[in-house]
Amino acid sequence: MVLYHIAYLINPTWMVNSTLKLASVVVYIPFMGKAASKPALVDVKKGIQAAFIVFIVANAVYYLYYFLQINVFDTNLLTLLKEEMVRFGGVTMEELEDFEVPAIRVFSLFMRSLIGGFILSSIIAVILNRR
Repeated sequence: MVLYHIAYLINPTWMVNSTLKLASVVVYIPFMGKAASKPALVDVKKGIQAAFIVFIVANAVYYLYYFLQINVFDTNLLTLLKEEMVRFGGVTMEELEDFEVPAIRVFSLFMRSLIGGFILSSIIAVILNRR
């Protein structure tokens, strides 16, 4: 979360840029590896579980921060998000007039991110198990 807040302070548009979210996974990897290092030596499943728990917690904190930032602390981020969607999504600002970021949408994004998190956790656990 500190990474996102620093990014927000430097340039608020980074908060709505998907590249920052993707890059943050690189920050998660060492923590996931550290959590899975001992359990993975015993059993790959335990390693996956340990790494995945770290991913779940980190992503839950991120998505809570994202939701609060857009809907409570800086509602101008919604406008920035719409501008990003117009620039890269091929939609018009008129189409996004009623666009919002409700909790259910953020929760859905969180749930979808868990698929990639599970795959990443599995890769980390398998690599650590082969040591």
